[in-house]
Amino acid sequence: IAAAINTQTKAVRASVINDANGARLAIVSAATGVPGNLTVTGSLHRTDTTAINFTQAVAGLNAVLTVDGVPISSTSNTVSGVISGVTLSLSAPTGGTPVILKVAPDTSSITTALNQFVSTYNTAITAINTQFHMNSDGSGAGPLEGDGSLRDAQATLLGAISHAVAGIGGPVNLTSLGINMNNDGTLSVDSGALSSALSSNFSGVQSFLQTVSTGFAAN
Repeated sequence: IAAAINTQTKAVRASVINDANGARLAIVSAATGVPGNLTVTGSLHRTDTTAINFTQAVAGLNAVLTVDGVPISSTSNTVSGVISGVTLSLSAPTGGTPVILKVAPDTSSITTALNQFVSTYNTAITAINTQFHMNSDGSGAGPLEGDGSLRDAQATLLGAISHAVAGIGGPVNLTSLGINMNNDGTLSVDSGALSSALSSNFSGVQSFLQTVSTGFAAN
Protein backbone atom coordinates (compact mmCIF):
# COMPACT_ATOMS: atom_id res chain seq x y z
CA ILE A 1 0.00 0.00 0.00
CA ALA A 2 2.80 2.43 0.89
CA ALA A 3 4.54 1.81 -2.43
CA ALA A 4 1.31 2.31 -4.34
CA ILE A 5 0.62 5.63 -2.60
CA ASN A 6 4.14 6.95 -3.21
CA THR A 7 3.97 5.97 -6.87
CA GLN A 8 0.70 7.79 -7.49
CA THR A 9 1.23 11.11 -5.72
CA LYS A 10 3.76 13.49 -4.19
CA ALA A 11 1.10 15.19 -2.08
CA VAL A 12 1.74 12.72 0.72
CA ARG A 13 4.51 10.33 1.68
CA ALA A 14 3.71 6.88 2.95
CA SER A 15 5.97 4.64 4.97
CA VAL A 16 5.76 1.55 7.15
CA ILE A 17 6.59 1.81 10.84
CA ASN A 18 7.54 -1.36 12.70
CA ASP A 19 7.59 -1.72 16.47
CA ALA A 20 6.51 -4.17 19.19
CA ASN A 21 2.88 -3.74 18.13
CA GLY A 22 3.59 -4.82 14.56
CA ALA A 23 3.66 -2.96 11.25
CA ARG A 24 1.66 0.22 10.70
CA LEU A 25 1.16 2.44 7.70
CA ALA A 26 2.06 6.10 8.26
CA ILE A 27 1.00 8.85 5.86
CA VAL A 28 2.50 12.36 6.11
CA SER A 29 1.35 15.35 4.08
CA ALA A 30 3.84 17.27 1.95
CA ALA A 31 1.97 20.48 2.83
CA THR A 32 2.40 22.19 6.20
CA GLY A 33 -0.18 23.81 8.47
CA VAL A 34 -3.94 23.44 8.04
CA PRO A 35 -3.58 22.69 4.29
CA GLY A 36 -1.65 19.57 5.31
CA ASN A 37 -4.49 18.15 7.41
CA LEU A 38 -5.30 14.61 6.24
CA THR A 39 -8.49 12.62 6.23
CA VAL A 40 -8.59 9.02 5.02
CA THR A 41 -11.97 7.84 3.76
CA GLY A 42 -13.21 4.57 2.34
CA SER A 43 -12.72 1.09 3.70
CA LEU A 44 -9.76 -1.24 3.50
CA HIS A 45 -9.61 -4.81 4.73
CA ARG A 46 -6.90 -7.34 5.14
CA THR A 47 -7.21 -10.63 3.29
CA ASP A 48 -8.90 -12.13 6.37
CA THR A 49 -11.59 -9.37 6.10
CA THR A 50 -10.31 -7.58 9.21
CA ALA A 51 -10.90 -3.84 8.79
CA ILE A 52 -7.91 -1.52 8.61
CA ASN A 53 -8.59 1.51 10.78
CA PHE A 54 -6.88 4.87 10.35
CA THR A 55 -6.10 7.16 13.27
CA GLN A 56 -4.95 10.76 12.85
CA ALA A 57 -1.82 11.01 14.95
CA VAL A 58 -1.25 14.76 14.53
CA ALA A 59 -3.65 17.32 13.09
CA GLY A 60 -2.45 19.85 10.56
CA LEU A 61 -2.29 23.21 12.35
CA ASN A 62 -1.10 26.66 11.40
CA ALA A 63 1.57 28.44 13.40
CA VAL A 64 0.02 31.23 15.47
CA LEU A 65 1.88 34.29 16.70
CA THR A 66 1.24 37.91 17.59
CA VAL A 67 3.37 40.77 16.28
CA ASP A 68 2.84 44.19 17.84
CA GLY A 69 -0.58 43.06 19.02
CA VAL A 70 -1.64 41.81 15.57
CA PRO A 71 -2.54 38.10 15.42
CA ILE A 72 -0.72 36.22 12.64
CA SER A 73 -1.48 32.78 11.22
CA SER A 74 1.08 30.97 9.06
CA THR A 75 1.00 27.59 7.33
CA SER A 76 4.77 27.37 7.82
CA ASN A 77 7.11 27.79 10.79
CA THR A 78 9.18 30.06 8.55
CA VAL A 79 7.34 33.37 8.53
CA SER A 80 8.36 36.16 6.14
CA GLY A 81 6.62 39.38 5.18
CA VAL A 82 5.19 40.12 8.62
CA ILE A 83 8.16 42.32 9.51
CA SER A 84 9.72 43.99 6.47
CA GLY A 85 13.03 42.41 5.54
CA VAL A 86 12.87 39.88 8.39
CA THR A 87 12.24 36.12 8.28
CA LEU A 88 11.12 34.54 11.53
CA SER A 89 11.99 30.88 12.18
CA LEU A 90 9.59 29.51 14.80
CA SER A 91 11.34 26.73 16.70
CA ALA A 92 9.22 26.24 19.81
CA PRO A 93 6.16 27.63 21.63
CA THR A 94 6.94 30.53 23.96
CA GLY A 95 4.29 29.64 26.51
CA GLY A 96 2.76 33.09 26.28
CA THR A 97 6.01 34.86 27.14
CA PRO A 98 6.72 37.71 24.70
CA VAL A 99 9.85 37.44 22.59
CA ILE A 100 11.67 40.72 21.98
CA LEU A 101 13.51 40.98 18.67
CA LYS A 102 16.27 43.47 17.99
CA VAL A 103 16.67 43.84 14.24
CA ALA A 104 19.86 45.39 12.88
CA PRO A 105 21.68 45.37 9.53
CA ASP A 106 24.08 42.46 8.99
CA THR A 107 27.25 44.54 8.83
CA SER A 108 29.45 41.48 9.41
CA SER A 109 28.48 39.85 6.10
CA ILE A 110 29.02 43.09 4.18
CA THR A 111 32.42 43.60 5.79
CA THR A 112 33.42 40.05 4.83
CA ALA A 113 32.20 40.52 1.25
CA LEU A 114 34.05 43.82 0.81
CA ASN A 115 37.28 42.39 2.19
CA GLN A 116 36.96 39.42 -0.14
CA PHE A 117 36.38 41.79 -3.06
CA VAL A 118 39.49 43.78 -2.17
CA SER A 119 41.55 40.59 -1.88
CA THR A 120 40.35 39.31 -5.26
CA TYR A 121 40.88 42.68 -6.93
CA ASN A 122 44.39 42.92 -5.52
CA THR A 123 45.23 39.47 -6.88
CA ALA A 124 44.17 40.55 -10.37
CA ILE A 125 45.86 43.96 -10.40
CA THR A 126 49.08 42.54 -8.90
CA ALA A 127 49.24 39.88 -11.61
CA ILE A 128 48.90 42.63 -14.24
CA ASN A 129 51.49 44.84 -12.55
CA THR A 130 53.97 41.98 -12.56
CA GLN A 131 53.98 42.02 -16.37
CA PHE A 132 55.13 45.65 -16.41
CA HIS A 133 57.73 45.46 -13.63
CA MET A 134 61.27 46.00 -14.88
CA ASN A 135 64.63 45.93 -13.17
CA SER A 136 66.90 48.98 -13.15
CA ASP A 137 68.86 47.51 -16.09
CA GLY A 138 65.70 47.17 -18.17
CA SER A 139 65.34 43.41 -17.71
CA GLY A 140 62.67 41.40 -15.93
CA ALA A 141 59.52 42.52 -17.75
CA GLY A 142 56.82 39.89 -18.17
CA PRO A 143 55.97 38.29 -21.53
CA LEU A 144 52.86 40.49 -21.82
CA GLU A 145 54.69 43.74 -21.10
CA GLY A 146 54.05 45.00 -24.63
CA ASP A 147 50.47 43.73 -24.86
CA GLY A 148 48.15 46.69 -25.42
CA SER A 149 45.04 44.73 -24.45
CA LEU A 150 46.53 44.04 -21.02
CA ARG A 151 47.19 47.73 -20.52
CA ASP A 152 43.60 48.43 -21.53
CA ALA A 153 42.42 45.89 -18.95
CA GLN A 154 44.57 47.57 -16.30
CA ALA A 155 43.17 50.99 -17.16
CA THR A 156 39.60 49.66 -17.11
CA LEU A 157 40.07 48.12 -13.66
CA LEU A 158 41.66 51.25 -12.25
CA GLY A 159 38.87 53.37 -13.71
CA ALA A 160 36.14 51.09 -12.37
CA ILE A 161 37.61 51.04 -8.88
CA SER A 162 37.54 54.86 -8.86
CA HIS A 163 33.81 54.97 -9.63
CA ALA A 164 32.02 57.74 -7.74
CA VAL A 165 28.43 58.92 -7.44
CA ALA A 166 27.04 62.38 -6.81
CA GLY A 167 27.13 63.41 -3.17
CA ILE A 168 23.75 62.72 -1.53
CA GLY A 169 24.74 62.71 2.13
CA GLY A 170 26.19 59.23 1.95
CA PRO A 171 29.28 57.46 0.61
CA VAL A 172 30.31 58.70 -2.83
CA ASN A 173 33.22 56.33 -3.54
CA LEU A 174 35.20 53.48 -2.02
CA THR A 175 37.37 55.93 -0.10
CA SER A 176 34.23 57.02 1.76
CA LEU A 177 34.03 53.43 3.04
CA GLY A 178 37.66 53.33 4.15
CA ILE A 179 38.82 51.42 1.05
CA ASN A 180 41.84 53.29 -0.30
CA MET A 181 43.99 52.89 -3.41
CA ASN A 182 47.72 52.41 -2.96
CA ASN A 183 50.40 53.76 -5.30
CA ASP A 184 50.59 50.46 -7.19
CA GLY A 185 46.85 50.34 -7.81
CA THR A 186 46.08 47.77 -5.12
CA LEU A 187 43.52 48.49 -2.43
CA SER A 188 43.73 48.51 1.36
CA VAL A 189 40.89 48.48 3.88
CA ASP A 190 40.73 50.78 6.90
CA SER A 191 38.60 48.51 9.07
CA GLY A 192 37.77 51.30 11.52
CA ALA A 193 36.56 53.65 8.80
CA LEU A 194 34.55 50.86 7.15
CA SER A 195 32.92 49.93 10.46
CA SER A 196 32.08 53.57 11.11
CA ALA A 197 30.50 54.00 7.67
CA LEU A 198 28.36 50.88 8.11
CA SER A 199 27.19 51.78 11.61
CA SER A 200 26.49 55.46 10.93
CA ASN A 201 24.87 55.26 7.49
CA PHE A 202 24.07 51.68 6.51
CA SER A 203 21.43 52.67 3.96
CA GLY A 204 23.91 55.08 2.34
CA VAL A 205 26.50 52.33 1.96
CA GLN A 206 23.87 50.03 0.49
CA SER A 207 22.76 52.72 -1.93
CA PHE A 208 26.32 53.41 -3.12
CA LEU A 209 27.05 49.72 -3.66
CA GLN A 210 23.72 48.46 -5.01
CA THR A 211 21.71 51.21 -6.74
CA VAL A 212 20.71 49.57 -10.01
CA SER A 213 21.72 52.25 -12.48
CA THR A 214 24.53 54.16 -10.76
CA GLY A 215 25.81 51.91 -7.98
CA PHE A 216 29.38 50.67 -7.69
CA ALA A 217 28.39 47.03 -8.30
CA ALA A 218 26.48 47.90 -11.48
CA ASN A 219 29.41 49.95 -12.76
